[in-house]
Amino acid sequence: MIEMDRGARVIVNAPGSRRHGQTGQVVAIGAGVHRQVLFADEHIVSYPLSLLRRAVVEASTPQPVSPVDPPAAAAARQASIERVDEHAALDWKTVARRVISEVAATGRPFTADHVVEVLERDHPDVWTHNLAALGPLFLASAKRGDIRKTGRLVASTIPRRHRDLTEWITTVDQGVEQSA
Repeated sequence: MIEMDRGARVIVNAPGSRRHGQTGQVVAIGAGVHRQVLFADEHIVSYPLSLLRRAVVEASTPQPVSPVDPPAAAAARQASIERVDEHAALDWKTVARRVISEVAATGRPFTADHVVEVLERDHPDVWTHNLAALGPLFLASAKRGDIRKTGRLVASTIPRRHRDLTEWITTVDQGVEQSA
């Protein structure tokens, strides 16, 4: 099996797939042997190496790959958000949505750590394999206008997490929306 690093031009070899025979570019290395491939229509799809083969690129036309590629980064982010949401347990998502609303209703700024604390304390039997699945739920709540980002990043208080978290606040005060 040929290693395919970021920037490699590949052809999908997956008979029966609508992407079979299409050429794309590896934009990210996924879990295990998966590669995220960006296609001309700006969609990113994850494929195992076994379904990809290196595309022949003319030697006279070098294909430079910039480490900075905002469209590819945005597409990869969106694909990751969709993937983590699709794989989250449905019962957990239902409970987590409710907990986000309850934590927001306190009127105090909050992060994912606050939601995780309530989930683990009040709903120990409901879980999902990846807490990153909270991200799509926060974004959906913000899109509905229920919460908004405060603009602050706050250090996580959970020892197994090692990054700063977005701080959120409700946009609703006693049933009346505040201006964002």
